[in-house]
Amino acid sequence: MNFGRLIGIVWMLSITSVSFASADVLNFNEVSSEIQGSTTISLPNAEVTSFVSDSFVYGGFDFGVGPNGGFCALTDSFSCVGDAEVTFTLGPVSELTFMTYFADPGDSTTISIFDGLVELASFVVSSNVVSSNVLVDFSAFSGITSVFFDDNSEGSDGVAYADWEFTQGVLNPIPLPASLPLLMAALGCVSLFRRCI
Repeated sequence: MNFGRLIGIVWMLSITSVSFASADVLNFNEVSSEIQGSTTISLPNAEVTSFVSDSFVYGGFDFGVGPNGGFCALTDSFSCVGDAEVTFTLGPVSELTFMTYFADPGDSTTISIFDGLVELASFVVSSNVVSSNVLVDFSAFSGITSVFFDDNSEGSDGVAYADWEFTQGVLNPIPLPASLPLLMAALGCVSLFRRCI
């Protein structure tokens, strides 16, 4: 193996270590679109927990939601006014966005994102302030392990959460400037090895 080829291999290995992430969605089409009869919805990449009596799943394009559907925390009175939590089961995510749907006058929800037990940010959806369908944009944050919905709606049908998009995995675990010393050290070792041969 010649020296130039060895340098090329070392260079390629340093570049491929820069990013391990992929775009992903929560696809609620993987479960039946109906009242679940359960407080837990299990998806391949997340678990949704309702802190009231039930959960409801919207299939793709049901009632105007997007192609991947969504959910709401359903009370005994069949209103979507319960607290809920989404936990990402394949590890932390970043670039998270989703939509809220169906907010009526009196609906209000505080949405908080967490890295473990540490709250990273929160967002308030209130039908008195915004229209019924709202983009919730946490795309500036990484390391998100869960999302908590604190529903404070009064006398209304509540809010649904759909159209989830995010990046699964770690973004830039080794920044490119930090990989440069590693590359230089590897090239030094290759050069030393070459002289010994």
